[in-house]
Amino acid sequence: VYGNRGGGIADNYNGRILNCWTDCNLLGEKSGDMYSYWAKVCDNCYTNNGMQNGVTEDNLNESIKDSAAKAKIKADNLNKWTTVDDKVVFSSEKYISEELTEETEKNDWFSLSYTGFAFLGIFLPIVFLLCFAFQKKYQVMNVILCIASFVFYATYDYKYLIYLVISIVLTYVAGLVCDSFRTKNKALSKSVFIVTLVINIAMLCYFKYTNFMLGSINDLFNLNITLPEILLPVGMSFYIFQSTSYLIDVLRENVKAEKNPVSYALFVAFFPTLISGPIQKSRTMLPKINSERRISWEDAQIAFLTFLYGAFMKMVVADRLAVFTNAIFDNYTEYEGFYLIVAACAY
Repeated sequence: VYGNRGGGIADNYNGRILNCWTDCNLLGEKSGDMYSYWAKVCDNCYTNNGMQNGVTEDNLNESIKDSAAKAKIKADNLNKWTTVDDKVVFSSEKYISEELTEETEKNDWFSLSYTGFAFLGIFLPIVFLLCFAFQKKYQVMNVILCIASFVFYATYDYKYLIYLVISIVLTYVAGLVCDSFRTKNKALSKSVFIVTLVINIAMLCYFKYTNFMLGSINDLFNLNITLPEILLPVGMSFYIFQSTSYLIDVLRENVKAEKNPVSYALFVAFFPTLISGPIQKSRTMLPKINSERRISWEDAQIAFLTFLYGAFMKMVVADRLAVFTNAIFDNYTEYEGFYLIVAACAY
């Protein structure tokens, strides 16, 4: 109810908020007293997870009992509550089946995930046809792929694109400086490399570890520092490390600095590897970007079959294994070592 009212239905509920509701429902039923359970356990769950996702309605910072009572009033009309041993508890299973599933399926249908309809049915065919039409002009093809990569990344959140562009511009300029002065002024070249490396890694650490560090400080010193609303931009680790490896290659004189900004931007932001890797080596990827590429029927067949195999492994194998691994990891204290090892291998 809170997530729905706060607008965070699909992505947020797929993560922490959904787990929070599910745990509250199961343990609340076991205890037979939803209010006492929430007062003891879900205070931290709601305050941390809920507030991180912008869920601030009905004074969640106040007592959980009061919050739960208000939630019950709002949920009565939606018929999301059920009675267990004469106690009113939230029916997460019913909520998932009636509200969450419908919204997430709708969002997945139009998302640019690699197995979504918008990617397979619209985005990828358009990009392929444009590249096929301009395959004799690889510079034009590079522009098309670069724009497509930025559009692809922006569909996850346009604000994420800002950090990607910052990293590209920063490392592009640093590469040119390092390449120009590595023989004339090695000290300057190394200084530019170190400063750029620190900025890149600092940006990654801020998004990835700020909440972890503040949460650890809270636990260690029994403090109540409010955790900021920070979400790690998708794929940031991959493009940070890829651009960093490029700078290392330039500094070691393994490659010449890329002077064409479009070619370098495509190297860092190439959409098939942007959000899930693997990290590409500049000395193998950049020569391919800066050379003519012809698309033959045989290549298209091989690419199509390779993609089908990858989609099968993702949707049929990996997603089914995820049901098992998530169940184990979400309640790992209840399972013995054998099941944890199997879950780790499946993951």
